[in-house]
Amino acid sequence: MERRNRPRHPIRFIANWYNSSGNLAEYWEAIREHHGLQGGFIWDWVDQGIRLTDDNGLDYWAYGGDFGDEPNDANFCINGMIWPDRTPHPAMEEIKKLTQPVEVRGGAIDDWEIVVENRDFFRDLSWLRGTWEVAVDGVRVSGGALPALATRPQQSEVVSLPAPLPDPAPGREAVLTVRFALNVDTTWGHAGQEMAWSQIALPRAEPPQRAASPTDARVELDGPVISIAVGETRAAVRTADGALESLTTGGVPVLESGPLLNLWRAAVDNDGIKQWSGQKGKALARWLDVGANALDVVAAEVDTLPASAGGAALVARRVYVGAEDAGEITHEQTYSPCSPYGVHLAETIVLPDLHADPARVGVTFTVPAGFERLVWYGRGPHESYWDRSAGAPLGRYESTVSDQYVPYIVPQEHGNHADTRWFALEDGRTGLLVVSDDTMEFTASHFTADDLYAATHTNTLEPRAEVIVCVDLHQRGLGGASCGPDTLDKYRLGAGEHRFGYRLIPYVVGVADPGDLARQ
Repeated sequence: MERRNRPRHPIRFIANWYNSSGNLAEYWEAIREHHGLQGGFIWDWVDQGIRLTDDNGLDYWAYGGDFGDEPNDANFCINGMIWPDRTPHPAMEEIKKLTQPVEVRGGAIDDWEIVVENRDFFRDLSWLRGTWEVAVDGVRVSGGALPALATRPQQSEVVSLPAPLPDPAPGREAVLTVRFALNVDTTWGHAGQEMAWSQIALPRAEPPQRAASPTDARVELDGPVISIAVGETRAAVRTADGALESLTTGGVPVLESGPLLNLWRAAVDNDGIKQWSGQKGKALARWLDVGANALDVVAAEVDTLPASAGGAALVARRVYVGAEDAGEITHEQTYSPCSPYGVHLAETIVLPDLHADPARVGVTFTVPAGFERLVWYGRGPHESYWDRSAGAPLGRYESTVSDQYVPYIVPQEHGNHADTRWFALEDGRTGLLVVSDDTMEFTASHFTADDLYAATHTNTLEPRAEVIVCVDLHQRGLGGASCGPDTLDKYRLGAGEHRFGYRLIPYVVGVADPGDLARQ
């Protein structure tokens, strides 16, 4: 299959700064669409830091001002794509994906065909070997090798897969992933090293009929709390402010506090360089001006609802105020029993005009110490963001909460996962599953946003034993506003009403798989 063949000169334009490199997909879309568009390079390539050791024997990377040097630009030169020791930042995965030499799109899926496009200008694809696999809800069900390819430069060809693609059951999500790797050793890489990948969403089956609300659910007033009990799961909501005080299964706590409103993140340097003055035009200054980092509840009420009200059990309403003149924020949470033996939360957050363009719109809650194992179905395995997710394939991943930490030299927001369907935390015996009504973003960390924001070097951080979880409709994009354009409008959340929902489902590890529970 021939493609329109015209001279093109894809030139990288990348301004990176720590957790950055937002909007790169749009840059590359423009570069490929407009002949002759050029300008810029990777800037900078490496964080320009020097390793020091503190009085406690902890190593850290030092930067401007750490040597008694005056004047200095603080961390201005810590703005590379790799750490000083040449370890790649997670954003390198985005660059690798967007500049890869081959791309795949769907052909006649019913005939098990794909279209392979060679983006190189001077060589065919015989230097690569391809493989394919189909995963259903992130679990591999089939796969194999592609035939040998010799697609000419700047052309494409149709390739037939050697086996039929699966027909997923109702409610399941099937994704075709095609990967390309070096087929021989080279002076710069080894045979088998991945050079490109593409994902194609296969036609989805009809969603399954939603399970009915549990018939054994009950609402009980117990002193200062109202409890929603379903099976062995019990959610205790404080009557004073409508906050979820605890969530237990068989008496074992799986949630200690929250979910509470969260509009704050530990600023990335594109939001505003926290050690600099003259940042009033940046997003960070706006967030601090309206008090997004210090919201107080000024009014609260809790209403119980009849079981006939769509299965709802109770509604909690809270009014928050940050800065005195920034307006009131309302947060309504509707708690409902859900199958299998969990609690559904419907969140409605209304932001006044001065809280337009927040860092995030979501909630945060605390999970007890020991819930260290993390499983999720979404983008991964590295961090991803609303405007930096092209390089993170959709899949089912396993990790730990501790390994979500990304040691940016100046501590800041990190470890987010975009387009998440569900995630689960486990302590070896008990698990807590969080299932989005649609998709969500989440982080799981041993640090709060305030812990990260207060720190200027990694050696001063002390991990908490408990797990701090953030569930977001979205985080604001990362953009590149340290020395370039801010994130695009489509990666920002405005004032007004925002809605999202999710289920909190405790389970017994080894008895139930979180992926199976998520589909129920």
